[in-house]
Amino acid sequence: MPENGGHKYERGADIFAHAASKFDIAVSDHTIEEWRLILHGIYDLDQCLDSRKPTPIRMLEFDHLLGNITGSNAVDSTGFDYVHELRNRVTAWPTAQQEQFTEIMQEWKFLSTDKRYTQTARDLGTISIHEGKMCGNLFTAPEASKKQSLAFTQWLGNLIAGGTVIDAAFDLSQDYADGLVKVKPTRFNQLTLLSMGIPKIIRTLPRLDIKLFKNLADSTSALTQTAP
Repeated sequence: MPENGGHKYERGADIFAHAASKFDIAVSDHTIEEWRLILHGIYDLDQCLDSRKPTPIRMLEFDHLLGNITGSNAVDSTGFDYVHELRNRVTAWPTAQQEQFTEIMQEWKFLSTDKRYTQTARDLGTISIHEGKMCGNLFTAPEASKKQSLAFTQWLGNLIAGGTVIDAAFDLSQDYADGLVKVKPTRFNQLTLLSMGIPKIIRTLPRLDIKLFKNLADSTSALTQTAP
């Protein structure tokens, strides 16, 4: 699994930081860098789950990478600089936060199997929303008050949940061709997924980077016009 360039994760972390400022949270560079590392880790863990390898191998690779990230593996054997950096951050967290991270990732792993066997777009969208909301809990802002943190986490949950479902609509044709889902890439199914994701994104608009929203809207419009 190749190590990916950091620009996409920096972009995601910057979007989160921009939104945090709308909650009057002054996020430090340290926190933004931590978010970037978490996004990178989530991407690579997702790549393990989305591979076409047999299920036992996919799960083993996922557990191995997660163990390197959380420190449960005695030695980080990935050779990736970002994993070493993320491992140092995660192992410095309070125990409760470390446990939450591991629990969310393990549940995410099992949901990936459910996604492969679900038969309807509605069920696929429901699982995707649950995945997204769980991931929203991974990005904490130590600089925030309890009230600010709760509001920010809810905002992130809607953003990531909406984005996850919309991604599922975009990727449906390829995922179906690759055998990753059983939901057929019909126009109806793609529109069903979009109808589940767009309301989540709408809830984030007051604090969403307008350029990101425009790109998302353009992409969604293109999909609705080209879906079979």
